[in-house]
Formats: sequence, structure tokens, C-alpha cells
Amino acid sequence: ISRADHIPGEDMGGNSYGVNGKSFSSNFISIDVGYFEAMGMKMVDGRDYSAANPLDTTKSIILTETAAKTFGIDNPVGKTLRFRGTDVNIVGLVKDFNHYSPEKSYQPIVFQYIKGNPLRYLIVNLDPKQSVAALNQIEQFWTKLEPEFPIKYSLLDHSFKNMLANQAQLRKLIGILSVVTITLALTGLFAIAAFTTQRRSKEINIRKVLGASIIDILKLLNKGFAALVLIANLIAWPIAYLILDQWLKEFAFRIDMPIMPYILSGFITLILTILIVSLQSLKAASSNPVDALKYE
Repeated sequence: ISRADHIPGEDMGGNSYGVNGKSFSSNFISIDVGYFEAMGMKMVDGRDYSAANPLDTTKSIILTETAAKTFGIDNPVGKTLRFRGTDVNIVGLVKDFNHYSPEKSYQPIVFQYIKGNPLRYLIVNLDPKQSVAALNQIEQFWTKLEPEFPIKYSLLDHSFKNMLANQAQLRKLIGILSVVTITLALTGLFAIAAFTTQRRSKEINIRKVLGASIIDILKLLNKGFAALVLIANLIAWPIAYLILDQWLKEFAFRIDMPIMPYILSGFITLILTILIVSLQSLKAASSNPVDALKYE
């Protein structure tokens, strides 16, 4: 259990710090002892705050890795900063974390232990298996303590999910549009294959009379469609890459875009095209050429 003046997702305070005669700005969060453990944050170097150390509330600060880089300090633990006319010691360095959504880069953050002063948030690290029971107990205790002020709580994992709500909605919309687009494309392909087969029925039957097998006919009809699919993929791949690259630029921590998904999508579209064209053409390729040509 700990306390803090700000929680992930909301705007932080800011302060200026002096380093070797230069001034740097950084985000600032007031915390209580046990904050990093309650938040599951990893201490990279140095130590955590201690209630038994009186200097921790007045002369000590803890930085994130990005804050140390912003200040231009290597191995910051044990060094000092100038803050509000006073030298403060850097006693700890914590691993960077996303205070905001993954769309934003790591922020420089300075943590200071505030003892006794009211902080807005009480932070409780709960066992996921016991979270419901624990929340009920906390709510009951709070009601006894402050019956006139109902407790308001939120789960940090839900808060992070809310940060990505727009991306989740976008993913859902893209999924729906993709299904609709693929369905329409396959329907259109089926219709075009039927039309092409009917239009070339005379040619198909003449070739059969001249000795062409069913496999030869299917190869003939699929060849043109396969070429169009390959050309379409070659056009679509760079367009898809540019669109995805532009979207991923919104994220500070983006994934790589390997070529394999593009190749796999092209292979799947080619197989579907051959399957649809073959199914549609099989009837014409299997028919008796005498029946088809007797009116010619």
C-alpha cells in the first residue's frame, strides 16, 4: 500500500532542476514509501525511500532512466541536483515505464517522498485472485471511516485499456471492413469467373475436341486470373506498407513490419482465386463438347 499525487494516465506536475549550472524541466510526482513496490516498478540502481530516514523527505529524489538521460547524468545515484535553491541527492534510479499510453514515449519523471502531506490517491497492490474480496473489504472499511464520502476506485489495468480504447475501436472497425471487403471481392471473383467461363465456352470445347484435358482447361482459365492476382498484390503491398508505417508512427514503441505477412496474404489470395476459378470452370471443362458445339 502506498500513496501518490498522480496515477498513470493523468497529467503530472512539472519542475525545473539545475544540473552543472544548466536548467532542465521534468515531470514530478509526489509519493509515499512503498510506491514502487505497489506499482510493480523495478529499481535499477540505488535504493527506495525509507520512512526511517529523515533526509528522504527533504534532500532525496528518485529518477526514471529517461529523466537521468534528460539531465545528461551517467550513473546518477549519489549525485546531486539543484531544486528550489537546495541541493538534493539522487538516491535511486527506476526503470522507465509508460505513464501515458504506448503511443507516447517514456517521460522524464522525478519522484519525491512527501511525508504527512495529503496525497490524492491511495495505491493498493491486490492479488488478482483475491481482488473482488479485497475491494469489498476496503469499501466496507472506508464506509465506516468516511460514511459521507463514498469511495471511488479504479483498476490500473482498466485505465490502461481505456487509454487504448481508440486503437481497439479502430482495430474492430478495420476487422469488420476487411471481412466485408474480402466477401465482396470473392463474390465478384466468382461472378467474373462464371462470366469468363461462359464467354469462352466455345474455345474450351474446341480445345477439348483437339485433345485438351480437364487439367489443361483449368490451367488455361486460371493463368489469366493468377497473373492479375500477382499484379494486384505487387501494387497493394507497398500501399499497405506505407499506410501501416504511417499508423505505427503514432506509437513511440512500434513493432517491426516483416515481409512474411505480405507474402502469406498474397499466397492465400492466389490459392483462393485458383480454387474459386477452378470450381466455377470445372463444369465447363467436364462437359461433353458435342453438346456444346452442336448448335455452332
